[in-house]
Amino acid sequence: MKVKLSEADLGIVYLLGTLRATASRAAQSRPRQFGHDQITIDTLGVAAEYAWAKHHNIFPDLTFSARRNGYDSLLHGWRIDIKATSQPTGRLILNPAQNNPDIDCYVLALVALPEVCFVGYALTHELKHPKNLASLGHGPCYVLEQHQLRPFREDLHEGADRRKPAAVAGQCESERS
Repeated sequence: MKVKLSEADLGIVYLLGTLRATASRAAQSRPRQFGHDQITIDTLGVAAEYAWAKHHNIFPDLTFSARRNGYDSLLHGWRIDIKATSQPTGRLILNPAQNNPDIDCYVLALVALPEVCFVGYALTHELKHPKNLASLGHGPCYVLEQHQLRPFREDLHEGADRRKPAAVAGQCESERS
């Protein structure tokens, strides 16, 4: 599922990303992603959250204060954490130290502004399985490749078809035809 953000959407995303980075710096939190500065990390995250809300016609979280736990979106009773990357071959990655009991599933978003592609999702117990522990050079973390993710169904019910790959690396399902 792909969402294209308008110029107005991008203005909100860039502003909110900068505000979140500033709040993180003020709270003295350390970046959890590598390869980008804090403003870029927060802007990618905001873009993914905003595009998700736009696609599902729900109000996005416009707060920018530092927070612990919680979720990025609530959809049909699912508490969702949206993970964003700018890498077309990006994976769903979770630090084991990030123990958030509020999350039911994790969504992977590939962000190439102005477009955001939602590749697939994994339920918390699927992602946090010992078989998914890997080292990417900065200690162990849970990792799922794009083809291991559940494909989207609009309702995010348990019955998503696991036999069908969610995406080919870097492509939304709609682009593979």
